[in-house]
Amino acid sequence: MRRFLLTLLGALLMLGCFKSEEQLPEIEESPCEWPDAESNSLFYVDAAGDQRLWAGEDSSTHFLANNFSLDPCKLHYGIGRELFPALIETKFQALSDVITRYPDHERCIVVKSSVDTKIFPYSVLQPHELVNIQVGSQSLMVVYCFLADLAAVYKRNYCGRNLTFAVSGYTYYDEDIKDGLESFILWDRDTESLWWPITNRAISGPYRGVDMEKHESQNWDILTWSEVVEQYPYGKVMRSGQSFDPPETWTLVGEAGCGG
Repeated sequence: MRRFLLTLLGALLMLGCFKSEEQLPEIEESPCEWPDAESNSLFYVDAAGDQRLWAGEDSSTHFLANNFSLDPCKLHYGIGRELFPALIETKFQALSDVITRYPDHERCIVVKSSVDTKIFPYSVLQPHELVNIQVGSQSLMVVYCFLADLAAVYKRNYCGRNLTFAVSGYTYYDEDIKDGLESFILWDRDTESLWWPITNRAISGPYRGVDMEKHESQNWDILTWSEVVEQYPYGKVMRSGQSFDPPETWTLVGEAGCGG
């Protein structure tokens, strides 16, 4: 019942995030203690002595968090790492096919390249919060943060490896950072490292301490739908209502090759 209420509450409130430009200091060690697994806490120490974060009814999906750098007592929700369908293969359609679908004031993330222009209306991104895309040889993720009403395009290649990202189901806040704005935590499927966009940094796992990198600013923009139609009439628009079945298996890599 507790898990159901958490899932329902999280789905209603959505998950927020924040766009951070400056480098922020490392979070200090927390006095918050990790209880044992019988406590039914979102964070716990398992029978083997490893620190874990709950990530779904299947205990094998719980995040290993032995080097978690944030305060676990400031985590919220824990609604499951597959609740938000973070697309791995995002589909698009011609702008001309949906030219009358969106109101003129609808805001969109526009990712530009020499090959084509990809357009992501906020209302289409909202149910996913994050989608993985490929633009030429560049692996990117497009993020829309509902509560913060902010958007960003991040690179997915770190330490020479292309990562596939998703939404962890957790939010986190710190009253000393960005006035305590609460934001979601991401994870990558390749190492199950956790990443906090508010500091633009990985906060656990093999990539702990590695900074997230935004896509070059000249190659993406935020425009209204009317501006998109005028400037990019041959653009490709993300299809709405895309379904997503979480992968049953994924090959994990043990080392990042960089980071703290």
